[in-house]
Amino acid sequence: MRTYSLLTCLFFLLFSTLNAQSNKFHNKIVASTPTWMMEQIKKDLTQIGEKGFSKNDLTKVLDQFKNDPHVLYFEVNNNKVRFKRFSRAFQNTGDERCFYERLLPISKALKCLASHKMLPDLCFVLTLQDSLSFDTAGPIMTFAKNKNAKNTIAFPDFEAVRGYHLLNREIKAASSKYPFDQKIEKVFWRGTSTGGHYTEQNWNTFPRAIAALTSNSHPDLVDAKLTNLVQIQDPSVYKHMRKNRLKGSHATKDEHIQYKYLLDVDGNSCTYSRLYWILLSNSTCLKQITSDEQWYYAGLKPGYHYIPLKEDLSDLIEKVTWAKSHPKECEQIAKNATVFAETQLGYFDILKYIYLLLNEYAKLQKN
Repeated sequence: MRTYSLLTCLFFLLFSTLNAQSNKFHNKIVASTPTWMMEQIKKDLTQIGEKGFSKNDLTKVLDQFKNDPHVLYFEVNNNKVRFKRFSRAFQNTGDERCFYERLLPISKALKCLASHKMLPDLCFVLTLQDSLSFDTAGPIMTFAKNKNAKNTIAFPDFEAVRGYHLLNREIKAASSKYPFDQKIEKVFWRGTSTGGHYTEQNWNTFPRAIAALTSNSHPDLVDAKLTNLVQIQDPSVYKHMRKNRLKGSHATKDEHIQYKYLLDVDGNSCTYSRLYWILLSNSTCLKQITSDEQWYYAGLKPGYHYIPLKEDLSDLIEKVTWAKSHPKECEQIAKNATVFAETQLGYFDILKYIYLLLNEYAKLQKN
């Protein structure tokens, strides 16, 4: 009897938890929508045009990417979700594992929406690659995109869709230890040497290398290092990086958050969860402005959520100098960013965005 009672209690506890989560999700869906969400969605879908698109247009996209195993065709019918994969040409098992790590959160999110009868009948193409930077033959969803590329539609990235539960706990624990006015007054950054292929001629022109070089010339204002040297085509580049002391050790998020100013610099594309946790960190974000964007960038306001930087970081010293002389303004920017991350980038916010996006997208689909 005691075992039976325990199982009964566990069942009701699980049921009440699931019911509470379901209610929270429903409340998020019916709540007023942040203006930026519809702005981003309408901007992306405007590229398709008033004439809409057909399955034949999606076939053209699939043909364009016929050799890319990261591109998937999704179909939703009566809230049943199916997907097709047209190429399996992965070079190694690591790529295959990465594919499923990216696919599973997306599949779970779509099935969650379908279970609540929230998906219209539709078809769409999604790439699991990091980003798209070129025009496509028809509409395609992507985690990050060049804002000037035609037919590309921003879809929440797999890290966001997976959920930030553990990351949130880590960042909040770290930020609670370091009040803003007690943080180190420097810009801090650690990251890999992505952003292109480094050669003898161009190695010092990439923004991430520029950040590390600036750290050498202004060590009182910037602490930036490359932790892993990748995408280097010419062995002589390693010599230059050693000579200029560009390489440094990895730093934990706790070590990052000890600094007042955290730098966000794109690599091969947007930085995904890194920008999210910087916004959440209660440090002021100095964000490089590029042509690449993600699904929530329409909600970020320069000077309110972050301090904008030129793409080549040529104004980095100017901006950090301004920041040091405006501590109250920077503290408020950090607070604004944290509120935005907490209230508009949560798991249910992400599901809401997918719900809104797919419902608006379906209105443009023709038979």
